[in-house]
Amino acid sequence: MTASDTPKSTAPRLADRLAAARHGRFVGREAELELFRSALLAEESPFVVLYIYGPGGVGKTSLLHEYLRVANSAGRTTILLDSRNIGSSPGSFQQAWQQALSVEALTAVPPDLILLIDTYELIAGLDDWLRHEFLPQLPPDVLIVLAGRNVPVSAWSSDPGWRDLTHIIPLRNLHPEESQTYLMGRGIPAQQHSEVLAFTHGHPLALSLVADVLQQGDELTALSLQTEPDVVRLLLERFTRNVPDGQHRRALEICAHVRVTSESLLAALLGEDVAYSLFNWLRGLSFIQQGPQGLFPHDLARDMLDADLRWRNPQAYQALHRQVRFYYGRQLRQRGPQSSLSADLLYQNRYIAAIVPFFGWEALSQVSMEPMTTADIPFILETLHQHEGPASVEIARYWLQQQPEGFTVFRTAQDRRMGFVLILTLPVISEADAQVDPALAVAQSFLLGRGSPVRPDEPVNYVRFWMGREMYQVAETHSLVAMRAGGVWVSNPQMSWSFAATAEAQRWQEMFSYHNFDYTGEADFVVGGHRYGVFTHDWREESVAAWGYRLEALQLGLQPRKAAESALSSSPLVTLSQPEFVEAVRQALRDYTRPDLLAANLLIRSRLVVETPDDAPSGDGPPSVLVLQKLIQEAANSLTASPKDEKFYHAVYRTYLEPAPSQEVAAELLDLPLGTYRYRLARGVERIADWLWQREVQ
Repeated sequence: MTASDTPKSTAPRLADRLAAARHGRFVGREAELELFRSALLAEESPFVVLYIYGPGGVGKTSLLHEYLRVANSAGRTTILLDSRNIGSSPGSFQQAWQQALSVEALTAVPPDLILLIDTYELIAGLDDWLRHEFLPQLPPDVLIVLAGRNVPVSAWSSDPGWRDLTHIIPLRNLHPEESQTYLMGRGIPAQQHSEVLAFTHGHPLALSLVADVLQQGDELTALSLQTEPDVVRLLLERFTRNVPDGQHRRALEICAHVRVTSESLLAALLGEDVAYSLFNWLRGLSFIQQGPQGLFPHDLARDMLDADLRWRNPQAYQALHRQVRFYYGRQLRQRGPQSSLSADLLYQNRYIAAIVPFFGWEALSQVSMEPMTTADIPFILETLHQHEGPASVEIARYWLQQQPEGFTVFRTAQDRRMGFVLILTLPVISEADAQVDPALAVAQSFLLGRGSPVRPDEPVNYVRFWMGREMYQVAETHSLVAMRAGGVWVSNPQMSWSFAATAEAQRWQEMFSYHNFDYTGEADFVVGGHRYGVFTHDWREESVAAWGYRLEALQLGLQPRKAAESALSSSPLVTLSQPEFVEAVRQALRDYTRPDLLAANLLIRSRLVVETPDDAPSGDGPPSVLVLQKLIQEAANSLTASPKDEKFYHAVYRTYLEPAPSQEVAAELLDLPLGTYRYRLARGVERIADWLWQREVQ
């Protein structure tokens, strides 16, 4: 703890050199400094308490020392208390400030006092006492600055008195310009700045640690989460200190892996009984932010936490990744192609170096995709005319009449149109389609040449037009197109073929190749004198489910791309851990009466299903689905072999095999209290999962 009073000693001190060194390294935070200066200079400060919160290493302590310097320069009496040196009782706090000020009573506190308290989270237990007992006794013109990791408790903003006297600001990472200023001050050459910023995201402690590494003469050419273990370890300690238990760590790992975390996602992955408390715990962490769709970590915290799990426990990382993909895929199939779910699924590709240049990940959260309205038509036609010319405009007019629902407009948060895509869904390509649109005429010939007719229940999907308002076909717009198209593909497993037109096929070939879309030139077409390249995918040859497993293998880096392709094409098996298997069984029971949803279940490609003879009776759905239904029925029937287990069978039967409208109705039909019914259902599901698991591993 430190204190300063006026008049100040003119004798040189080591403290002066320390303060000068800190000030010399301090950059940015102009808004925070201006806010503090204005409070010092105001005849009556607009606030009494300035509450600053942010994650470890974000620069709270450095800002407090800069506040201390500014306050001293203004001639104010200052105290800086570090909560690490204060006990957790009111008595120890009083002793600390009395020692710092050399006074015994609150009545002797100087009226111009500036009280700064660092690491405030360590004395959070004193929060009520400080608000109700200590702070109200201070002179009316004092200024208190509290800096800690945690979001302030609601009383600071809900209490009618403190609400008007408290100003709360979250401290974020430095802006790129501020980060570059810091690096220049540390003597780091400008040509190395971009890679440092990509690694640190402007986190002050990370910038400092990386600068230390570079000043030691180390090369930056391979700077990454894998090449700087000491930097990662120190930063992780800042982010993960005081995680209560394994369940909370699991929630934190989920939050780092997905784009946004909702309570419903936690419920699906960790259980409904703990989702509420875990969501609220995440919400209170200093490095977790919240937006309209849920919670998400600061970029650096996300990268560190996700990379740490991948390195520390590859099996757990793979299981988490699969659970997340399974959850999003199922939601898309149930709810249709929604922008947030499509973005969540697409976000799982963010670490794939081969395709990163083709995506603008920030656009996934900053831009929404919405169905076209009549008011959007002039924008669509004007944008088309600008980028492709009048011939494309006339084709678009035809599709505006034939399939207006295929147009999707991309909008910013300010409701500004920034681009659009047209994705056609065609049970058949009509003669009129082929006559008006050369792309469809060529597609029709392409399909006929494959010798495999497309049935009306196997629609053709065509990404026909896509572009941004100012920039034509660029990464940011492509991210949104991929988000929309991916949602359409995943939610419609009955498709036969997909086509995607691009103005520059060669430019996009690596990205489409990663997604197993072929380019042969046979589907190319010419409009307005320009040749458009078309990529194709046959979903009957590689189903949506198989395509998803292929992408999963690439995302997890389980094997090189060609090896992954070979393995997935030669063997349909998917190896599940027991927790993954049990969760898949639970989902299969929920979807038992829905063959379309069962078709996407991971069990479809498990050894259990693949190696079971296909002697299931005929019914709705492909053979593998019928086999899975048969196995579930056999597992359920096994409960009837024992009189003491038969009651579990009846609960399962009324819930999943011949489901009642609700669990309450099922309990009534079984003449059971709801609690007893739910207990029997849970035990029945456990027995079924165990029965199936034994056959999977035998």
